[in-house]
Amino acid sequence: MSPGARNFWVAFIVWIEMNSEPGWIPRWIRENGARLRDLRIERRISLKQLADEASVNVSQISRVEAGQDARMSTLLKIYRGLGYYVDMDLQESCEEVGDLLSKEAWRREEYRDMGLGQRWR
Repeated sequence: MSPGARNFWVAFIVWIEMNSEPGWIPRWIRENGARLRDLRIERRISLKQLADEASVNVSQISRVEAGQDARMSTLLKIYRGLGYYVDMDLQESCEEVGDLLSKEAWRREEYRDMGLGQRWR
């Protein structure tokens, strides 16, 4: 653990559900930005202090807090700068996706065995 790191843990669970609900990704991004802003304000940390602690630009934190998209690495740095460790638990959204991917892999292997799948190599 780095010096000054606090012993806070946050479970950052991303459930990707296969549904037709439009706009869930932008909504998650906005909610995540608001959560980060609330955590920063709750701890009475300025944007500049957090940027220094997280090793990111102030503008990156401002964009995230405003609900704009950011790289996962940037989000991880910001949470770390606030004293959180991020624990991701990826869940398979449905068994059918795994089955479909397995069938597609099997089909491609069959095509390769027949000499028809050269373009996939």
